[in-house]
Amino acid sequence: MDPKAAGPKLVSMKRSNVRASLPSPHRDDYPYGVALRLENEELDKLGMKGMPEVGSKFEVIAEAKVTGSNESKNDEGPSDRGLTLQITGLALKRTFGA
Repeated sequence: MDPKAAGPKLVSMKRSNVRASLPSPHRDDYPYGVALRLENEELDKLGMKGMPEVGSKFEVIAEAKVTGSNESKNDEGPSDRGLTLQITGLALKRTFGA
């Protein structure tokens, strides 16, 4: 059995077209909280010797601990929800042809 088939479906985190009308320097295709920045120590732990080309794609396998959870309800519309995850384990697998 293909392990990917048994796992959860990937969902795009790309922002909706609401922000697409903003000028390019003010437009982020993805929200702030979905980026990972890995520096020397983390890259060494992951066994990365050389740096990949910008635009390369990786499969990210991670374990995370919930460190914050909140929901704020109001009478003017849908509730605002937030979830804070601390990544506690990480693996990267380069994907080819993507």
